[in-house]
Amino acid sequence: MKKAHQHGMSAVALRHTSHIGRVGAYPLMASREGLIGLIFVNAGHHGVWVAPFGGIDGKLSTNPIAFAAPRRNTDPIMLDMTTSVVAVGKINVAANREQKVPEGWLIDAQGRPSRNPKDLLDKPYGALLPLGGVAAHKGYGLGILVEILGGALSGQGCADGEREVVSNGALIVVYRIDLFTRIDDYYEEVESLIEHIRSSRLAEGFDKILIPGEVEFISAQKKQKTGIDIDETTWNQICHEARHVGLNPEKWAITTN
Repeated sequence: MKKAHQHGMSAVALRHTSHIGRVGAYPLMASREGLIGLIFVNAGHHGVWVAPFGGIDGKLSTNPIAFAAPRRNTDPIMLDMTTSVVAVGKINVAANREQKVPEGWLIDAQGRPSRNPKDLLDKPYGALLPLGGVAAHKGYGLGILVEILGGALSGQGCADGEREVVSNGALIVVYRIDLFTRIDDYYEEVESLIEHIRSSRLAEGFDKILIPGEVEFISAQKKQKTGIDIDETTWNQICHEARHVGLNPEKWAITTN
C-alpha cells in the first residue's frame, strides 16, 4: 500500500511465508485505504487437491484469487474465490459434521462423481473439480494462472505433488485510483455499475441481487453479535492445536447447544 501511494501501483511477491490465511483479507485492507487490491496465491510445490480439466487425479491446489475495490461511504466490493469449485476447508467441515457435499464438488479415486467428503480426504484420494462445471477448462486455466503468478514468479515454486504445505507463494498488486482517473469519476462509475446490475429482474427464489462481498459483510456483522457456530469435531481439533502451542482452551468462554 505504501509503494502504491508513492508510485501509483505496486506489485509485491511473497515466498517462504508459511500459510498466509484468508487471502481476501489483504485486498480488503487495501480497499479500506481507498486503493484497489488484487492477490494470487498458490501453495508452492503442494499440488494434490484439484484435478486438471480432462484428468481425474489431484494435481493442483485450490489456488485462490481475491480482489477488493472501494466504494464511497459503504463496504467495498470484495471477491475471494478459489479456482476450484470449492475450498478444501469446506470439505473438512462437511466431513467433521458427517454431511454429504453437493454434487459437482468432487470425484473419487476412479473419477466418479461423489458426495462423500472422505473420498477426497482419505486414501485412495479423489480430487476436487476445477471451477466452471461444464466450462471447467476456465477454472483450470485460472488455476494455472495462479501457479505462474503466485508460484513461479514469486520463487516459491509451482505444484509438483508434495502433500505437505510448506508455504504459500503470492503476488499482491495494489493500485492508487486517483493516478489513473479522477476519484469522483471512479466512485460514480462504480455506483452506476451496481445500480445497473441491480436493475435486473429477479430470478425465482431471490429477493435481492447481491454485490460480491456483501454476503460476507452481512455474515460478519451477524456473527459479531451471535457468535460463530462450530461443530464438536472442529472444536476439538482447535483445542488440540491450542494445547500444542501452550494455550489452555478450557479457560475459553463458549456456549454449547
